[in-house]
Amino acid sequence: MNKDICKINWQAAINAEAKTCSPKTLENAWGLVRPAIAACGIQPPNVTLAQVVSDELPWLDYIQIKAFLHAVRGEDCEIGALLALHSLRLSELLAITPDKISGSTIHVSGSKVFDVNGTLVEKRTNKNQTSRRDIEILIPRFAELVAAYTGDSDRPFVQMHPNTFRRHINDVCRSAGLPEVGVHGLRRSFASLAYHLGWSERRTMATGGWNNINTVHKIYIKLAVADENADIAKMREYYSDI
Repeated sequence: MNKDICKINWQAAINAEAKTCSPKTLENAWGLVRPAIAACGIQPPNVTLAQVVSDELPWLDYIQIKAFLHAVRGEDCEIGALLALHSLRLSELLAITPDKISGSTIHVSGSKVFDVNGTLVEKRTNKNQTSRRDIEILIPRFAELVAAYTGDSDRPFVQMHPNTFRRHINDVCRSAGLPEVGVHGLRRSFASLAYHLGWSERRTMATGGWNNINTVHKIYIKLAVADENADIAKMREYYSDI
């Protein structure tokens, strides 16, 4: 652009750009420019970016989870959906094979992700140290499906493409009149249900493989509307005789 980096008013440039794009796009753009400036041996300036407001991600509350379980029964995405409701990430559940189930325990180890060529490949590592974990089977229907499974012991339960799998889950949600939560929304739903059932934060984190309590607070623990209404009712009852 034939511009002297040291003479650019970056705050003015950012303010002008903010009028043409979203805060997230602007944040990503500055995230590219800032290290490029530093790579030239120049101290990047301090600038102010517009606040990025995170979208509320969809999830199912404890009433909707049961409706989903009825709707997904018998569908080709059912066993994968039940793994997601056990807190598994998409990459984790794609790597789950029958030989990773022993008794009433799911051994979560390894993952499947896309490489630079867009090919789904298996990794023997997980997202973080706490991701490698053992989870007790919590949904009887999952144990039933595992017992009836006739595939190879080293063949993953979920064989379809991740995008197809995600689409099938959303099709089930839509047909049942539920929010289209996708795969990760079922993982969020697990944490919401754990909260509703009074699980400790420590146990929820251990089961879900989270190592940051702030992540659980900000993203995964969702207080169901029914619980909120119950809290309001309790408070009103407290004041009812005054």
